Amino acid sequence: MVKFTSPEDRVVRSPGRVTDEVTDRVTYEVTNAEGRILNELKKNTGYSYVMIAGNLGISKKTVAEHIKALKEKGIIERVGNNKTGHWKINS
Repeated sequence: MVKFTSPEDRVVRSPGRVTDEVTDRVTYEVTNAEGRILNELKKNTGYSYVMIAGNLGISKKTVAEHIKALKEKGIIERVGNNKTGHWKINS
């Protein structure tokens, strides 16, 4: 077992507990690209990655990354299967 020690002036301590309000605000912040994807999904919740990519002029992989982030934030979720399902936007 190895034990590391540090001088007290080098130790970083957290200022305290993050409140729910701050957590909610940070959780629901979306990037510009994510906002553009949300706008496309508001137009038609049945859009596929390919359709969104074509409408926005970005790659399918980029759309997939942003949608993954939106799902992790709880902003959108997929209802049904990938072929016949649709997107549900949680506001």
